Amino acid sequence: MSAWRFIPRKKLAEGAQVDLVIERSDNAITVCEIKYTDQQYAIDKQYAKNLKKKVEIFREKTGTNKQIFLAMICANGLKSSIYSEELIDGGVVTLNDLFIIY
Repeated sequence: MSAWRFIPRKKLAEGAQVDLVIERSDNAITVCEIKYTDQQYAIDKQYAKNLKKKVEIFREKTGTNKQIFLAMICANGLKSSIYSEELIDGGVVTLNDLFIIY
């Protein structure tokens, strides 16, 4: 598990940063985005475009042929939308999943 980022050398090229990358033993990679909000996080059209581009740049720059799953780690969960349904195939993790909260 680690973070990953690509910083382009040319000003016109696009960079990307991935908060957490999990390389799995089943020949797949889970790319995790981490967001903290006091409510459920909502993926809008612009952010969905950004996520797609991150995965595209990650695949291109790492040269991986592995299957890539996109997951979200959100303090209070992920609001269901057409964008979240389309993009998030690796699951959603909340703070309750990570810590025992009484």
